[in-house]
Amino acid sequence: MQGMTVNAYITEEVRSNAKIIKGYEALSYAGFPLEYKIGNDAFSMTTTTKSIENKVDASKFKIDGTGYTKMTMEEFQKSFGGMGF
Repeated sequence: MQGMTVNAYITEEVRSNAKIIKGYEALSYAGFPLEYKIGNDAFSMTTTTKSIENKVDASKFKIDGTGYTKMTMEEFQKSFGGMGF
């Protein structure tokens, strides 16, 4: 994005291939950004790592499907009546 800058504090002790900053996937880091600030003259947003752990709580990945309808991509597209799909 033109006019935007990214400033990051990186640790080389944490390795990640994930492109974690949406819209800045083309950036390459020598390690993992513990904090980064994206912005321009009009606004800025800072993201800061609060903790790093060697374990993952599997319950964090369970999705509550209440109120949603499971459908195929074809069913989803048909539900829009051809609007843009």
